[in-house]
Amino acid sequence: MKKLVALVFIITLGTGMSYAQSSYESEMGFLRLEATAGLYTTKDIYTDIQYPTSDIWGRNVTGTYFLGLSFFRYKKLEVAISIGYQKAYISNPVFTNSNPNGVYDNLDVSYISFIPNARLNWVTSGDKRFEMYSAFGLGLTNVREDYATQNQQDASFFIPAFDITGLGLRLGDKFGGFMEVGFGSKGLMRAGLSLRL
Repeated sequence: MKKLVALVFIITLGTGMSYAQSSYESEMGFLRLEATAGLYTTKDIYTDIQYPTSDIWGRNVTGTYFLGLSFFRYKKLEVAISIGYQKAYISNPVFTNSNPNGVYDNLDVSYISFIPNARLNWVTSGDKRFEMYSAFGLGLTNVREDYATQNQQDASFFIPAFDITGLGLRLGDKFGGFMEVGFGSKGLMRAGLSLRL
């Protein structure tokens, strides 16, 4: 009987300890909301290759804007989804391939991106007011072409999207700001606001 009581006690204690450890190490739900603005994206490069623009870095392309939501954390790893928007105003006339006479038209291009990403928090201060992190994401961008007069040429298609955050710094407690340096759909330089939920 003593052995049975000891076994039940050990199983109960072990289960309680493993539950406490797993609940401490992992969290699920709405954890963090972020709004980001960035410059010099890979979509700027895509715009320059795909359409005859006169300037690759931003004269015909706006900044990019992303809204991200973290929903899972395990130790230093955090998983999130991000949705972004960028617009390109092709001020140069654009040649439409369907017309052999070379009809030109002005074009607006919208980029809507969906990128799931993983973030690794390298350093988090004890009071959680400072974080240093890196992140990687892979997803899709919907490209929407809107011609000014050649409406039959309007198109919508998907291209791959990715984003790499080489270094990110966040300052603040529940509400804070952050700056990032990276490459991809969010741009080379980004900044934004962050809210821990």
